[in-house]
Amino acid sequence: MLTYYSPSHRHYFDNFFKPSFDRHLAEEFELVAVADEQRCKTGVFQSEGWQFMARAKLESILGYLNDHPMEDIVMFSDVDVLYLRPIKQLVLSELGDADIAFQSDNDAFCTGLFVLRNNSRARDLFREACEVCDRCDQVAINQVIHQLPVKAKVLSEAFFSIWRTTGGRVWVPRLPIRMPTYPIAVYHANYAKGDRNKTLLLRYYEAHLTGGRLATMRVTTQALALRLGTSFHAFFIRWREVLFRSLKNYGT
Repeated sequence: MLTYYSPSHRHYFDNFFKPSFDRHLAEEFELVAVADEQRCKTGVFQSEGWQFMARAKLESILGYLNDHPMEDIVMFSDVDVLYLRPIKQLVLSELGDADIAFQSDNDAFCTGLFVLRNNSRARDLFREACEVCDRCDQVAINQVIHQLPVKAKVLSEAFFSIWRTTGGRVWVPRLPIRMPTYPIAVYHANYAKGDRNKTLLLRYYEAHLTGGRLATMRVTTQALALRLGTSFHAFFIRWREVLFRSLKNYGT
């Protein structure tokens, strides 16, 4: 498995991606983590410098493919991702005889999570995307993929993003956080802009799936504070800690 991140995204790697990888995927995949320089000042989607990071990401993937054997199966993942169970057999089954299978990004192929067969068609796809990438890696891939003889498909809904429960909208704190009604294998915190929102969603899904009700309530109160505005945020953080301290004391 290949991943790529800059310093602004290191905390996703350390706190979410790597722990879940170690827990569920370490026996299935060899992890190759590419830590790049900070090419985008804030690390926020499509902010100043984003295009330089996007092109560097595509070049990193292409370089990896060129340096490794043809027909190898390669999975790529962004670091704002939680792995919830082993997935090797699932991704191999879903890739089938295709050249590449992407997580669905509602109406586009998502370049933050995909599995591919390292062949000439996959290499040509990333080579062409590097040539046209002047804004976003995902835009570049979706721009050129239909012009090439690459066989592409989307991964199933087990590779989950919150757009599936927001009606395709980008998540912001005023929207509820809804869990899928079916088992998922992966949670990818896209369709949320900004570090605070991404981190909140990752904590919520992690808490809901692994931490039980109290952990989920803790994250939910933070989401409520953000909905009410930053002026209320400090108050709710303090109130939340008092509440959970009281609940713990009551339980003992």
